[in-house]
Amino acid sequence: MFHKPITIFLLLVATMCSGQSVRFISNLQSAINMAQSQNKLIFVDTYAQWCIPCKKMEKEFRDPALASYFNNKFVNVRIDMDSEHGKELHRNYDVIFLPTLMILDKNGGLKFSVDRAMTAKSLLDIAQKIAEPEIYAYHPPSFPPPVKKPIVNDPPPTQTLESKIPRKIVEKPDLPVDEVVVNPPSTQSSNSDTNRVPTDNIEGTVTTQKIIHVFDPNSDDLPPEILRQEAYLRLQLMDGSHKAASKKYLNTQSDWTSEDNMSFILDFLHSTESREFQHVINNRERYEELFGKDRVYKNISYLVYDRLNRGFPRPTFEETKDLFSYLDPIRFEQYAYEHYMESLYTRGKSKEYGVKAEEYISSVHSKNDQVYYRLALIYAEDKRPGKFLRSMYCIKKAVEINPHNYQYFDTQAYLYYRDGNKRQALKSAKTAKSLATKNGQDIKDIEMLIRMIQEDL
Repeated sequence: MFHKPITIFLLLVATMCSGQSVRFISNLQSAINMAQSQNKLIFVDTYAQWCIPCKKMEKEFRDPALASYFNNKFVNVRIDMDSEHGKELHRNYDVIFLPTLMILDKNGGLKFSVDRAMTAKSLLDIAQKIAEPEIYAYHPPSFPPPVKKPIVNDPPPTQTLESKIPRKIVEKPDLPVDEVVVNPPSTQSSNSDTNRVPTDNIEGTVTTQKIIHVFDPNSDDLPPEILRQEAYLRLQLMDGSHKAASKKYLNTQSDWTSEDNMSFILDFLHSTESREFQHVINNRERYEELFGKDRVYKNISYLVYDRLNRGFPRPTFEETKDLFSYLDPIRFEQYAYEHYMESLYTRGKSKEYGVKAEEYISSVHSKNDQVYYRLALIYAEDKRPGKFLRSMYCIKKAVEINPHNYQYFDTQAYLYYRDGNKRQALKSAKTAKSLATKNGQDIKDIEMLIRMIQEDL
């Protein structure tokens, strides 16, 4: 008679636990149908198995406040971008980085988009303002004038090329405003540039003065000065709308080589696959002359690594080489091989990894012990003729290059034992145990291998 209450309790616990995460469906068209019938907005999360920032969003989606609100106010859909459905989403919504988070209206029209991971608090804040603007009233903030920081030359790198890449500081995003205040350009001029906006009317600044002009951002006949100001405003709002706004302004400009336009382009770089990025690459010396090598390098490198690590679709090997050539024209091929091979290995593409690793060893770097070790593991599982012998060769090379890694000797012991060479297997296993003990590693598995070999001698 006690089973029924216990069962009810377990069901309640399961229900409560299931409510602690955002509930997703996997088809956008189904989400649109549901949103139309329920009169709800649509939240879209894009991901891929290889995307590390996407996995970090899992924790945010388990936030109780976020989960409760999104499950109540939105139809939530999660799209695997490596699927056919994901490729269609890529074409229709121009998804180029993962994760891209979007809020759509009930018909699938885009209302908000951001191509980075977000905290639960920031995402909830945005969702509330979009879903219930009458409750969560939005007051446009007043932004301070943008300050150009002095260029500080970094010390020369001491580790890897990727360690030079700056960490992007992500601020709390706000909503785009429906009415933007634009003041007429002042006739006041500065000593350095008569075309610059005076300090009391900075580009992208939302003022609290009287509204004297409200424009439709979708209009095609806005003057370039207004489009430029709108672009800077939307850049500060951090809602993703600055990309389209910047393109509108640049489409009005026949000369991209003016200092003002080159400064604008550098401020709005967002993708290595854009015309703006190619303009920087083609005119790199001029950009460096105007804005300093350090700033130009950081802008380029940030986008390069964004494309390599979060870009969709995944960059090909040839594109990977091109991307690294922008950072290091001398060693770009080595960096490209190592990055591309790491991507293949982490995705479990062992056959493709083997092909690239053999190319890398023969033409780029023949003394990378980790590559030999990974090849030994891959070939040890390959049943094709000759692959086991290749596995033995690769593990010997790994041990020869780095005789201090206990894992190499452990793997060598296993391969010797499998090949019937038990005495060599025991010798390698004991070396592995000695090295592991010195390094404070767990030796239980090695001791088990040693006992197995000894019993079989």
